[in-house]
Amino acid sequence: MPKINLTCVPKLFLIGSLLFVIQCGNTDLQESRTLIREVQMKFAPDKRVSIFDIQADRESGTLILQGETNIPEVIPALAKKIEAAQLNARLDITILPVEELADSQYGIVNLSVTNLRAKPDRGSELVTQAIMGTPVRRYKSDDYWDLIQTPDGYLGWVDRGTVVWMDQGGFDTWRSAKRCIFTAPFGLVFSPNNGERQTISDLVVGSILETEGISGNNWIVRLPDGRQGMIPRDQAVDFTKWVQTQQAKPAMVITRAKTFLGFPYLWGGTSSKGFDCSGFTKTVYFMNGIVLPRDASQQVKTGQLVTREVNTNLMKPGDLVFFGRRATADRPEKATHVGIYLGDTEFIHSSGKVKINSFDSTRTNYNDYRYTHFLQARRVLTDTTIPQIRKMNWYQLDTEKRPS
Repeated sequence: MPKINLTCVPKLFLIGSLLFVIQCGNTDLQESRTLIREVQMKFAPDKRVSIFDIQADRESGTLILQGETNIPEVIPALAKKIEAAQLNARLDITILPVEELADSQYGIVNLSVTNLRAKPDRGSELVTQAIMGTPVRRYKSDDYWDLIQTPDGYLGWVDRGTVVWMDQGGFDTWRSAKRCIFTAPFGLVFSPNNGERQTISDLVVGSILETEGISGNNWIVRLPDGRQGMIPRDQAVDFTKWVQTQQAKPAMVITRAKTFLGFPYLWGGTSSKGFDCSGFTKTVYFMNGIVLPRDASQQVKTGQLVTREVNTNLMKPGDLVFFGRRATADRPEKATHVGIYLGDTEFIHSSGKVKINSFDSTRTNYNDYRYTHFLQARRVLTDTTIPQIRKMNWYQLDTEKRPS
């Protein structure tokens, strides 16, 4: 471990932030920036799922490495590299979440769909979505916005009013509560009053709600903010039983995928209100108990490679099929689109809308563009390393583990 000299630490010390001095040799600004990049490539190569904003600069002649990250291991790794390089530098790096959020860092999405944006601005790019009942973690705030992370690891800014925030105890209570999962494409939560039925929220497939059980033909449910209502009995199932019995099979994946035929394409969309290509595959597999990474370029790194050519003899129903830019001598392969292979040369994907195309040029639904831009097929249904909802601490309480 590097030698740490605390004599230069200010008396006003922010809890949650590490501030110390490493006394070594000569200072070199450019070398410190190289070391930062090395640490980033090891611990946080993908900014979509990791927070790593650390810069090197000089202040009054002192080399300072400052910023923030949500990966605690970054600090000792960076300190070790600085010592080995014999640099005289001060590290002032905050480990997120910030201390003021310690008692409210967990949350449950309270709208049928909430938008996650690249920046805390409604005009910023829609990077993904989270649906009602999705557990999230908050790292920092900016006015009316919160930077959150979803169970698939994706980061984004949400409007604060769309999530109900709670402390560790509240989150543990939610994870151990009796819940149901909504299985219809769309639906409504109605007021339980005996008079005229009043809508209190809409729902999309995959929404998770606390429940008091079934009364007559309805589930009695409670939204994250405490509002009570009811949904038709045939539109939801017990969450715990659903989680425990989910065994993703090709036929089940295909059946679920086809229920979304004709649904519109939406950039950044991951709900039945609108899907982008990877949002579609992610939702289909989620409803079969599997949590895929968010983007096509991430999903292509999961599962086992089946083929890099269009070979329908090797592909099996349920395989993910990827399209995009082939590798060249100057550029690596880049997956920009994904679908699900159905068998008999056909695949289903979201492009304009959810539709079925074929790799067979004699078929009326043949898609030459996808055929010529095919990259590979990957098998995920047999890959036990891909997170399964029934094993994720995000959704069920395990006091020995915490979401991170």
